[in-house]
Amino acid sequence: MGWASLLARAASEVVSSGLVTPLVHCPPPFPSLSLQYRVLFGNDTPCQLNYLPAMKPTQAQIKALKRRDPILGAAMRRLPPFPELPLPMFRGPHFHVLARSIIHQQLATRAAATIYGRVRELSPGARFPTPEQMLAFSDERLRSAGLSGNKTRALRDLAGKIVIGELRLRGIDRHDDEEIIRRLTTVWGIGEWTAQMFLIFKLGRLDIMPAGDLGVQEGLRVLDGLAGRPSPKTLLDRAEVWRPLCSVASWFLWRLADAK
Repeated sequence: MGWASLLARAASEVVSSGLVTPLVHCPPPFPSLSLQYRVLFGNDTPCQLNYLPAMKPTQAQIKALKRRDPILGAAMRRLPPFPELPLPMFRGPHFHVLARSIIHQQLATRAAATIYGRVRELSPGARFPTPEQMLAFSDERLRSAGLSGNKTRALRDLAGKIVIGELRLRGIDRHDDEEIIRRLTTVWGIGEWTAQMFLIFKLGRLDIMPAGDLGVQEGLRVLDGLAGRPSPKTLLDRAEVWRPLCSVASWFLWRLADAK
């Protein structure tokens, strides 16, 4: 089998999986992920497969995941279904979503919601403060809303990088997962976990495995009947069978941890 035939076969399998949509003569939104081929449609027309962010897996993809991991599949059948994304709390401008994630870091849900509401009330309008407004607030005013010194610094760094153009959030969804994580984690106070949550719940990326998340680790402990929580490396190894739907598997592991 020649190279062109192999490429066509691979492209056909990717399309049939439902993970990408074939577009002819369209500039790829994700250049580093675009797959060019000439024979998929039986002619010599240059075509491209563009990796478009899927907001929800297809039923065929869910069934395939259950077949690949019958243990997870059994848990999925008794748990609520994977939701439409983005979740309500992740809707809105990217800055708003990231700022909210910073505010919620390492806080109980009720306490975080209270502080978030106070920060939102600092805005002269009904919406969450813009990056420019965030920079205009004094540290004392931000601290009076309940923000810690570290979170005040993180919000200022996020807003500052956006205002000066060092972090461009418009069109960030055109990049692959690793590049988005790299860009977001240049902000003081945004680590890999916060970036991963943004990828899953804001951008709807379906193959993210937050191996350092304690809830995901606890979910796998429950799923596999382990004596203790698995290490991030063990979790990543176990997750290979879930690809390309690690985000979906993570969702069900969170639900298992909640339901124990």
